[in-house]
Amino acid sequence: METLEHPHFTEDAAEALNRLRSAMPDGSRERAKRLAKLHSKHVSTPRDDALATEIEMLIQNAAGSQDSVRRDGSALVVIGDSGAGKTTLLKRIIADRPEFAPYEDRYGISTSPLISVVAPSPCTLKQLGREVLRALGYPLSREIKEHMVWELVRQQIRIRKVMFIHIDEMQHAVNTLNDNEQQKLSDTIKNVMQQPDWPVSFILSGIPTLARLVSSDVQLMRRSRIFEFSNLEFAKHAASVRRMIEHMVTKHAEMQLASALPDEFIHRLLHAAYGRFGVVIQIVRGAIEQAMSDEAAGEQVKARHFAAAYSRFSGCTEDENVFLRTDWQMLQPSAALVRNRPTEGGTPALKRPSKF
Repeated sequence: METLEHPHFTEDAAEALNRLRSAMPDGSRERAKRLAKLHSKHVSTPRDDALATEIEMLIQNAAGSQDSVRRDGSALVVIGDSGAGKTTLLKRIIADRPEFAPYEDRYGISTSPLISVVAPSPCTLKQLGREVLRALGYPLSREIKEHMVWELVRQQIRIRKVMFIHIDEMQHAVNTLNDNEQQKLSDTIKNVMQQPDWPVSFILSGIPTLARLVSSDVQLMRRSRIFEFSNLEFAKHAASVRRMIEHMVTKHAEMQLASALPDEFIHRLLHAAYGRFGVVIQIVRGAIEQAMSDEAAGEQVKARHFAAAYSRFSGCTEDENVFLRTDWQMLQPSAALVRNRPTEGGTPALKRPSKF
């Protein structure tokens, strides 16, 4: 039995994964390997370079300090709807930047210029500080008061030489805190950015409500840049989405589309995903997975595979499936799980989409 190396896993996790694979039938194990390869492929768009440029400017600002002039930290605020692809792209760019790579300092201690945390939900200033301390490797063995939490944060980032803090799902703080508490959060972030001996820059990411945190504080706003992940629109992006699907199927999965993708199909897909890039990718990959398991398809991705993938993704019934309904534009995909179940006798017959 083939034993695979897993460089990103612990030894125990790699052993458990190899044991799982060894117990699978040959066909299932082969599909799992193909799916792992599919999901490892990055789907690039023009905003990859645009966001990378913003990260570059953040780094340049931090590197612009001189002995006689210590520049304050700055903030990059990345906003977009859930499923827009923010977190995936940020992780990729951060992982690719050599400036963020861990290193050993002159004392031989391993340190990282950037730490990344997810804001808890619900989120208070104290809870957020505790998450940052955990990421810094500080042992939290006792209850600490709020003001002491952030005093420890400021102390530890100096000791551990952290120059950048990424906080994902930052809207949790905005949604939890009242106006006074949000102002305390803004002040705390500014204080960390303005430390005279160790200024820190932030990457804050979340859904669009996060912008309220920045817009409500003029001082924070002038130290910040906002990068928005806009949603895909049929009129603007149909051609590029079609090319993306074709590339994912033929290059990433090494399969074939059953036939060309008509405009109506692209429109259905964008409607099903609410135009959110990450959700589009998820549905396309789901369709490829369905095709891999469908021996009768002959390595071709067909319309029924998209319908099946969307059903699994949303939990919808056939009558609610954007890829099956004739009047699909009347459907609200977000309502798929909040519905009246069909009464005894089932759902009415549906007109299937034309083949592509």
